[in-house]
Amino acid sequence: MSFKASDGTVFTDRQKWRLYEFELSYTFKNISVATPPKAQGTTEVPPEHTKLPLTTDGQPFDIADCTNATLLVLDNTDQVQIDNVIGSRIFIAASSESVFVRDCKDCTFVIACKQLRTRDCTNCTFYLYSKTEPIIETSSGMRFGPFNGAFKGHKEAMLRANLIPEHNLWFA
Repeated sequence: MSFKASDGTVFTDRQKWRLYEFELSYTFKNISVATPPKAQGTTEVPPEHTKLPLTTDGQPFDIADCTNATLLVLDNTDQVQIDNVIGSRIFIAASSESVFVRDCKDCTFVIACKQLRTRDCTNCTFYLYSKTEPIIETSSGMRFGPFNGAFKGHKEAMLRANLIPEHNLWFA
């Protein structure tokens, strides 16, 4: 039996195929951009740094070890883990579960989620939609404001994640 990944790579081992497909489709890892997003003077995001609507389809998503990147997840997801990110801008359209942000520095996040949890973050700004109160652990220089992102199809992504736009506890 063979298993074909979304990029055409074929595997005979199901477990190796699953791991490869997850890394290919549901992660942003080791992305480093020479110029920080604020200094680039552009709003364009490389296609490889964007997950378009209906591409993650409620799956978990991981972001790790990125520097000076702009990363967009424009679909509903399950749990999201964001670890060791520096000087980046990250947009998470709609997570039906928790978004964990750990060991991040000098970042701006626009996140819609069921629950936000941060740990060991420094000098980060969050524009947040959250169904529950955010949980902030051992972090400093954190700033919060109401969710301020949108795109065509965003309302539908939020509804697929069971997020009601009018019920936002970003300030709690």
